[in-house]
Amino acid sequence: MKKIALIFLTSFFISCQAPQDKEFDSGSKIVKPDLTPDLINDLELLRKIWGFMKCYHPEVGKGKYDWDDELFQFLPEFMNVNDTRQRDESLLRWIEKYGELPECTTCKEP
Repeated sequence: MKKIALIFLTSFFISCQAPQDKEFDSGSKIVKPDLTPDLINDLELLRKIWGFMKCYHPEVGKGKYDWDDELFQFLPEFMNVNDTRQRDESLLRWIEKYGELPECTTCKEP
């Protein structure tokens, strides 16, 4: 499953870097990617949160959630945000959906 997720994520990010006039099928609708600096920053933030939750959230670690699939389910909502306030609210709703995350006592400052 990890290899499939890695291949999918890689192809997703590569497709975002496709020429702007190229359309691709995102599953439910045709999307024309507009890879702006803001979108790149938003996707980078999502990657960090997804990775942190995958490593440190106890319910994810127990296997209660297919974390790769949870990301794919969340992406359409995330890709439709219009500003940082909307992005942050969307991310908070997504994180809170999985319950309390205990304070990380083993995390190191980046």
